[in-house]
Parts: sequence; C-alpha cells; structure tokens
Amino acid sequence: MPIRIGFVGTGGIAGMHMNNLRQIEGVELVGFYDIVRERAEQWAQQFGGTAYGDYRTMLDKADLDAVYVCVPPHAHGAELEVAKAGLPLFV
Repeated sequence: MPIRIGFVGTGGIAGMHMNNLRQIEGVELVGFYDIVRERAEQWAQQFGGTAYGDYRTMLDKADLDAVYVCVPPHAHGAELEVAKAGLPLFV
C-alpha cells in the first residue's frame, strides 16, 4: 500500500523534498496546495496528483498519510489543522 503525501507550500524547499521523495518506492505525492495556485498545479501535473485552492480541502479530500508544510516562517499555521486531522507532519 503506498504512502500518500500532501504538501502545504510548493516552492523551492518543497521541490527539493518532492524530488527526494519520488525516488522512494511506495511513496505517492498526491496533494498540493500553494498560495500561488499555478505552482501547485504544476507539481500536481508532474506527479499525477491534485492541486487544491485551500489546504483544508486537501486535508479533507486527498486521503493523505502524511503532510509536509514547506512555507516561510511568517506563513505557518497549517500545522495545527494537520495535527487535528491526525496526520504525521513534517515541517
């Protein structure tokens, strides 16, 4: 069974994590949220996942096993929602 991972923030550091994770057998990158929707859509297209306009929607609909939060220090806040969803969190 694959491990399904979502991303809150899809900028530079997220790209590094995605490129490393895609090399691990059994990992699927399936959900992408970014304040710049087009950036999330580009990653979703590359990995065959879904881009979301709101990270809460991604948490509700993407059937995730874990979430990476890759945002600048001033943009944090999604972590509490991820924890409330009971998902492992990588920051």
